[in-house]
Order: sequence, then C-alpha cells, then structure tokens
Amino acid sequence: MATGCCIEAVKAVLHGHVQAALAVVRPPGHHAECARAQGFCFYNNCAVAARTALAMEGVNRVLVLDWDVHHGNGIQEVLWEDPDVLYISLHRDPTNFYPYCAGFKHEVGAGPGTGFNINIPWTKRGMVDADYMAAFDMVVEPVVQSYQPDLIIVAAGFDAAKGDPLGGCKLTPQGYASMTKRLMAYTGGKIVLALEGGYNTRITADCAAACTRALLGESLEEIARVQADANAFEQDSCCMVMEPKDREVPLGEAIKTLKQVAAIQAPYWPVLQEELVEARWKAHEQALLNAKRRT
Repeated sequence: MATGCCIEAVKAVLHGHVQAALAVVRPPGHHAECARAQGFCFYNNCAVAARTALAMEGVNRVLVLDWDVHHGNGIQEVLWEDPDVLYISLHRDPTNFYPYCAGFKHEVGAGPGTGFNINIPWTKRGMVDADYMAAFDMVVEPVVQSYQPDLIIVAAGFDAAKGDPLGGCKLTPQGYASMTKRLMAYTGGKIVLALEGGYNTRITADCAAACTRALLGESLEEIARVQADANAFEQDSCCMVMEPKDREVPLGEAIKTLKQVAAIQAPYWPVLQEELVEARWKAHEQALLNAKRRT
C-alpha cells in the first residue's frame, strides 16, 4: 500500500493531475534493500517510485533527496549503479548512528552510477535549520541545478526535527518548508514528498503540514506565522516554558563536512570545485551578517 501510494503520487504529478504531492504513508521505505527488509521498511517506496517515473514519457532524470536523519541505505543500494537517478542524502554520520553500514562521504556510486550518489553526513548532534540552509547553498542546489531533473522525490523523514526522541537534531517546520520551497524552484514544481521517519507524531504532523503549505504555494512568512500561533497556543494551554532560540549560523563542523563532500564529488560535478564552493560559503556568510544587521 505504501509503495503503491508513492507510485500513484508520482503518476498524478507527471500526468498533470496535480502540481505536487505529499504521500502520507506507512511503513517507510528508505532502509529496505533488494534482498531484505530493515529499519521498519519492507519495500523501498522512493526507489520504486523513481524507477516508475523513469518508465514514463518525458522523464529522463530523477532526483531523490533524502532529509531523514538516518541515511537511506536501501535507496543507495537500489540506485548504486543508476545514472538516471541522483541520490542526495543529508543525515547523521553512520559511524555511530543507524544504519551504521552506509552513508559515508566517500560512497559515490559505481559503474555508470559513479557520481550520482552524494552523502552529507553530519558529524555532530544538534544540527539546526542554519546547517541545512548552508548545505543547500554550498552543495545541494548547485548540483541539482546542474543535473536538471525532470522530477524530484523527497524521502521526507521528519526525525531530524526539534523534539524528535531519536534524531538528536533541531530542525523546525519552517526549515522543512524552506527546503521544500527551494526544491520547488526546479522541475517546474513537479515534486513528490514521501513520508519516511518521525517518532513524535505531533512534531511529524507539524513538519508535514508546513511542507504541505509550501507545496500549496503559501509564503514562508505565512507558514512561520501559522506555526508561531500554534506554538503560542500550545504553550498557553500546556503551561510550557519558552525554549531559547536556536543558533542562526551553521556550525564550523558542518561547513567542514560540506567542503569535504564537495572535494570528493568535484571530479563528477564541476560546480563543486573548491573555489566555487568557497565563494558560495563567503556569499552565504555575508548574507547571514546582512540579516543580523537588519535585525
């Protein structure tokens, strides 16, 4: 049922019945490999949906972007030698985090698929929106723009969200909405989000709702306002204590990881040459300074 739902979402988008879609499915799929189920996953929803898309007229390249806090080892395995699907994953370093076996920077694909597998493994807990925005500026979007996919599928796990009991990170609903908006700028907005991990149902719902608002065309300002109103109501009704604001600049360790990933991938993606990545980091840093001055 979950895999079928993702397939139908892809078909609906590619046939023009809808501009974009969110597949609210269980069980998740990105850990499922060809020969075994694992990590609560039985069939690899996103990988099967990507292959389905490639069989349809006019689709030659698919991007699968995975922002689940765990690496999608199953997606990587299924697509390892496939040059028609670009897999990009942002996740916690598997050296000491599930799935342990895959998701390292040096894993770039094999055979004709070499260079079409990009792993961004965070080496620290507590990653926030600022770290992901830096990743999009420095690595993700330059590669996506070069690749020019015909369809984007997001393995949309929300276990990197603040308050998730397993993820150990601090992304906000607005952060997820921002990533959604940024991806929508490509492929004429043809994008399918497929639900993956998330272990606090309220937080998962908040993040999925923010992404849905983004898909429906709401501005990031409006999405932030709605979420702020919801948070204020919850704090009033539950006597919750206001938490301190998360940092607004990326960790130095995050920038180091992004530069390392770029160096590994540069032979396959000219846009990741050292001088270009450094220039994008300087521009990102300046934008942060300008935003701080305005406040």
